[in-house]
This record gives sequence, structure tokens and C-alpha cells, in this order.
Amino acid sequence: SGEEASEQDEQDEPVVPDVVEYYEVDSEEVGPVLLKFAQAREALIRLNLEIRKKQTESLKSFSDELMRCAQERAASQQLYDEAKAKSEESPDDEELQQAMRAADEELQAKDAARDAAQESLDAKRVEFDIQVAFAELAVDENGEPRKGVVLEEIAESSNTEALEDLSEIGFGKWTASSSPLMATNLQRAGDMGSSPGTAQNAVFLFQVTDVVKRPLKPWDDIKETVEDAYYDKKSGDIGTEQKDALEEAFMRLAKEQIPEEIAEIETDRQAEIDRVYNEWDAGVAEKLANAQARLAESPVGSEVHSAWQSECDRLVRELESKDEKRTKIEGEVGAEMDEKIEVAAKEKFSEVFDAAVGETEFTLTTLGPYDRQLSVTPLFAQRYDPTLVFFWNGYVNDLQVGDVTEMLEDGQERRWQVGACVAEEPFTLADLSRREFENRKRSFGLVQLMQTLNQSFTSKAFEERYAYKDPVGTQETTDAGDTAGDGGEGSDQEKE
Repeated sequence: SGEEASEQDEQDEPVVPDVVEYYEVDSEEVGPVLLKFAQAREALIRLNLEIRKKQTESLKSFSDELMRCAQERAASQQLYDEAKAKSEESPDDEELQQAMRAADEELQAKDAARDAAQESLDAKRVEFDIQVAFAELAVDENGEPRKGVVLEEIAESSNTEALEDLSEIGFGKWTASSSPLMATNLQRAGDMGSSPGTAQNAVFLFQVTDVVKRPLKPWDDIKETVEDAYYDKKSGDIGTEQKDALEEAFMRLAKEQIPEEIAEIETDRQAEIDRVYNEWDAGVAEKLANAQARLAESPVGSEVHSAWQSECDRLVRELESKDEKRTKIEGEVGAEMDEKIEVAAKEKFSEVFDAAVGETEFTLTTLGPYDRQLSVTPLFAQRYDPTLVFFWNGYVNDLQVGDVTEMLEDGQERRWQVGACVAEEPFTLADLSRREFENRKRSFGLVQLMQTLNQSFTSKAFEERYAYKDPVGTQETTDAGDTAGDGGEGSDQEKE
């Protein structure tokens, strides 16, 4: 790293002071300091381009070699893919299999050559020393180092936060316009910054001499975060286990309430399996007989004969796999029967609700009765218990007495919840709040007027009472497609 001061600066004091100096915004010293930084940055931008050019020249032969190896490797990959495709088309052809193996060996050799070229390029990049190049270029016409230039090596910094403060070498902190991410985002050892960095006391160039990708932070810095994540996951796992346990208890206890219905479904299970299997067997046999008949009718050696022969062979193989087909049918029919049992059992969930909850660590709470439309009241979420807010925000609207919800995940409170509607009571005047009463009172007259108008008379009564007639030229289409009202046939037909 370093800084080049302006050649016009005649002061003897170094550009990099020991401490940060602050000036009043209207101080006469502000202008010269800003000018000095601007001149130093402009000089380092040009110097950075020259150093990066020298680095590119030193790496050219290695980069060219890597490109050549990469191109050869790509060509070898294409040959291997072609040889592999041919060998898969003819797996019994030993010559094609041997060609595929030879192509694979060649591809592996090209991979090794490319990797070796990449390693050589990376090693050469690390060998390039920015400080040496800097010392060669940052000299005056007499070969002497420019005044104000400082060469420093920064100690190892494992992350952006550790690199942010460069006070140990007198630079101060990186400024907002020049973040340490400029350095930590570089992915290869030996890479240089694309532009100069700016700190409180200096403008500088930098090179990454070593890279540790995804470095581990000190344990003390991450301990609290890791512990929070651990307990968060642990509590989530426990909640999921309890949720699964409650679902199992619901299903088990509900099934105990319907033994006769389950027995009937189990009886139908085997009969359904036999029916589906026999239909499949008969269907395949019928198709095979038809295919064999078509095969016998087609000329031997023709494309039609070959097609029907292939179809016959396929159907024969399908019939030979009867055991596998029966197993598949048993699984499919069994899943349908199990679903029927679950549907029947869920109708009994409300009857076993208390018992199922009692077997787990869930807490049983009774809510209500409350208006189904309670959620529209002002400050609903702030005035009521979180559990009530969760269920009344949509879940209770469709519940009838005896209904039980699915297991619901309450992300806000980080818990699983399930609810059952155990009773429904008629809405009374006592349940009407003063605010709602006043709102309805103000709109009562208008509502009643609208209802009266809507129900006062039919459209026919309206036409008779006010002698209403359709505008001139209106046509009414008859069932036969004729038009009425134009003086033609059908004009006397009544409107419906």
C-alpha cells in the first residue's frame, strides 16, 4: 500500500499523519487537504493501471497455456460424449466400448493438464509483488521515491470488520466511498484492487496475498447467534413432535369410535383389489388376442407385421409381470381405503378432542362465545388474546358445531394450534356493542328505504304503474329468431 503526494507540495510533513485531523468546514486548510487527496487518488489511478498491466504481462504465457488446455479439454469432452452415446446404443459392441474407455482416459488426462495449468497460473499470480512494482514505478525523474509514498504490509485480516480499521499503520478507517469489501471480495491470491482505496488519512493501492474462503469467525463473536439458532431449531423440532403426537392421538381415538365402519371398509378392501386386478388381467388378455389376430393378418416382413409383433411381445411381458401388477394395485387400492377410514375418523375428532389433547403437552383453552365477525372491530388484534386473534382471523367463519380444524401453524406466536367448534349460540341484543348500535342507527333509514324499494313491486308492476315503454326501435328476439317491434311477423308477441 502507499500514497503519492503532489509534486507541487513543498511541505516537509508526511502525507500520512499519526492521528486523524478534523477541520472546520470553512477553514482555509480544508481546500489544500481535499486537493491533496484528489491529486493522490488521480496519481494512484494511473499507477494502478500500470501495475495491473505489468501483472497481466507477467501472467500472459501462463494464461495462454491455461486457455490451450481448456480448449483441448473441451474437444476431448465432445469426443467422449460421442463415444459414450455410441457405446450406449450398442452395449454389446466391444470395439465401441473400448473406444469409449479410451476417450474417457484421454478426457481425464486433459482434466489433469488443465488443473496443472491453473495451479501454475495461480502460483505465478501470487509471485507478483505489488510493492516491487510500486517501488519501480513510483519514482521521480531522478529515480528517487516520490515524496509522501509509504509502503506497508497489513497483518492478516480474517473478515471485513477486522480490515476496516487501518489505524495501526496510520491510515485510519476506510471511508464510506471505499469499503473493505473491495479487498475481501477478491477471490484469488495475488489479485489487486481495481481502483485505489481511500481511508481517513491516505489513498492507497492493495493486493491480496492470501485468500481463505468463508473464514470462521471467532467463537465469542458468534456464540450468542449460534445458541439462538440451536434453541430455535430445538424448540421447532419439539413442537413438530408434539404436533405429530396429537395428530396420531386424534386418529387413533377417533378410529376407536367407528369399529363397525372400519370393518366394513376393510372387507371391501380385498374385494376391490380383486375387482381391479381381474379387470386389468382381462383387459390385457383381450388386447393380446386382438394383437395376435392382427399379426396373423399382416404380411410377414412388412412394417405393419413388425409393429404388431412388438405390441404382442409387450403385452406378453405385461402379463408375465402379474405379481408386480397385483402388488401395485394393492398399494393403490389400500391408499384409497386408508383415506376413506381417515375421512370417517375425522368426523369423530370433536368427540375425542379433550382426550387427544390430554395425551400431549398441548394446552386446552375455551374461547367465546364471540361474534363470528369480531375481527372487524377496531383494534381487534390489540384488544384480544393472541389465540383468539389467530382463530378469529378467518378460521372460525366456516366452522359448524362439531367441526375441527387441521393442525394450524401460528407463525406469529411460533406454535401449533388446533380448534374445535363445540357450540353455537344465537346473537342477542346484549352482544351488540354501543359503537355498532350507533353505526347501524345512523344508516337504518337508508337501509330500510333501499329494502322497501327493492321489494315494493315487480318490473311488470313498474311498467303498468308508470306506463313505461321501451325506447323506439328496441327489438326483442323470439325463440324462432324473429324480431319483434319492427312491424314484421311476431311483433305482437309478448315479452317475457
